[in-house]
Amino acid sequence: MVIRTMIAEDNRWFREQLADEIASFNGIEVAFTAANGEEFLNVFEDIKPELVILDINMPKISGVEVARVIRKRSRDTEIIFITSYEQFMKEAFALYAADYITKPLDKKRLKQTLFRIKRKLNGNDKIIQFNTGETVEIVKQNELYFVEAYNKKTLVYTAAKVITANYSLKDMEEMVDKDLFFKTGRSYLVNLTKIASVRPSTRTSFAIFFKGKDYTAYLSKRLYQEFRIRLKEISG
Repeated sequence: MVIRTMIAEDNRWFREQLADEIASFNGIEVAFTAANGEEFLNVFEDIKPELVILDINMPKISGVEVARVIRKRSRDTEIIFITSYEQFMKEAFALYAADYITKPLDKKRLKQTLFRIKRKLNGNDKIIQFNTGETVEIVKQNELYFVEAYNKKTLVYTAAKVITANYSLKDMEEMVDKDLFFKTGRSYLVNLTKIASVRPSTRTSFAIFFKGKDYTAYLSKRLYQEFRIRLKEISG
């Protein structure tokens, strides 16, 4: 599922910057940008976005007023407010906003919020089918812990069991959500949300342990810094 997004922001430069940031996020597309709330509401019903990003201090119709209209039309649309005016924070959250991000744009916080929204909307419900040669195993993505390369196939470690699938690790990378999974070396593709701890293992690797399961994967030391950044992003 690609998450359709609409933006309402009266500052053209900031609107374009925001659109570029969102468009670079995997699985989210910018369907429409508006310079004011009136223009935004005129097309809202046609686009029916899953996510809207609103500047609070816009001419004619404020972002808060736009959000009130959205809430009357849709209970499920995710709302992010972006503004310089923190005094509106209480009212913004009363409209069940997903987040309130102040200017100048906090790119890190925006990315964390987008990831959280993406997980909420479709990350946990994604279904993946694994061909084992004899059967087709159907597993929810949020039940996957990690994947290990094994004799030109892969071992898929799930909440219930370990599946031997007729796919390469590269094939598996294409099947899973790239924001959830990280390739920790030549042989492992790991679900970042399932990690419990990481400990030194050998001179060139760390051992990865998982929440509630007696599973172990391995992380190459050369990828450790990138791994830490990704883990911090996903944990918020």
